[in-house]
Formats: sequence, structure tokens, C-alpha cells
Amino acid sequence: MNGLDANSEPALRLGVFALVLSILFLMEVASPRRKLIYSKSKRWRTNFSLSITNTLIVSVFLPIAGVRRPLPPKQGWGFFNTVNVSPGISVPFFLRGF
Repeated sequence: MNGLDANSEPALRLGVFALVLSILFLMEVASPRRKLIYSKSKRWRTNFSLSITNTLIVSVFLPIAGVRRPLPPKQGWGFFNTVNVSPGISVPFFLRGF
């Protein structure tokens, strides 16, 4: 076996992420594209906190979103089949989703 298996996948992802992050950091330091308005440390701290917040939100709420009580077969699937709304209201909202 070559050492790459399902157990090494998180380490490989983290390594690639760290490599790309360090390359982008070095490129930003070497040749900035615009004049700085905020300090780099403040921007990077904000970006990392947003990334961590997004990761936590997705890891908590995505599994919850997939769990729902099963609908009876006569009622159908989807939001507009579970609530009693006239077709004149539900069809435009449905089409707006596409």
C-alpha cells in the first residue's frame, strides 16, 4: 500500500490547505494589489474567525437539517405540500426558487 488511505485524508487536506494558505500569504506580502485600508492582522483574524464560524455552523446545522419526520405519502413532499397555501401564492414562490 502507498500510505494514502481513508485515515490520512484529513491530514492531507490540512496539509494542502496550509500550503495554499502560505503561498497566498507570501504573494500578498510580496506584491499587494491595493493600498491597505485595514491592517493585515485584523483582516486575517476576521477571515479566520469567519471560516471557523462557518465551519461550526455547517457542522452543527447540516446534520440537523437532514433529519425530519417523514411525511405521509398522501400529503406529498416539499414545503408547499405541508402548509395550506393557495396555488396563486405557492407557484410564484416555487418558481422564484429556480
